[in-house]
Order: sequence, then structure tokens, then C-alpha cells
Amino acid sequence: MQKEIIVYFFTDKKNNLNELNQLLSEGGEQILTKDSLKKYIEIGIGNTWLIRTEIEHEDGTETEMRGIVKPFKLKSVYLRVWIRRRVLILDLREGIKVQAKSKSNFKIIIGFYGV
Repeated sequence: MQKEIIVYFFTDKKNNLNELNQLLSEGGEQILTKDSLKKYIEIGIGNTWLIRTEIEHEDGTETEMRGIVKPFKLKSVYLRVWIRRRVLILDLREGIKVQAKSKSNFKIIIGFYGV
């Protein structure tokens, strides 16, 4: 059984989106907005761009974009230092973490996590 999906784009107010979500909630569907996705804004050396935004989708896939993608609501700030196969992460929310990676790299990044 195939489901037909209709996507609406609104450029004015969130009220329209809320009304649409209300209509779809009767059928158990929900619209995922840009406001509800995890975003990581990173500034530093070692990434593709000096300033980038990584958006993590609900299914675990990630999208990388150059610059800063708005809107953004700050949740945490972190420093990531990646030297060879070791990564040191100092996060204001989660504390200190050390990770081992399979590939060798060099990165020094200050990052901002939010939605």
C-alpha cells in the first residue's frame, strides 16, 4: 500500500504550519521543520570550510552546508581537538570526552550545538 505525501511550503507565519500539523495529526503524520533538527555550527581548521553548519536529520543522516544556517537556538558550546586518531572534546553540557577514530586527521574546532 503506497501513501501519498503532499508537502506545503509557507513563507509567512508559523500559524499556517501549526494548522497543517493539526490537520495531519488526525492521520498520525507530522511535519518536521528546520527548527526541530539538530544543528552543529563549527568554526575552525580541518573541516571542508572554515565556517560550516552540519544538520543532523531524524534518520541519522547529515547535511553539511557552508556558513551559518538560521534559525539557531544555542544548547551547548564545545571545543574539538583531533590529532591523528585521537579526539578530545570539551563540551559545556557533556563534559570531557576522548574518542578513538579509525582515520587519521587534524582538526581544531570550536562548535555550537543547537536546534
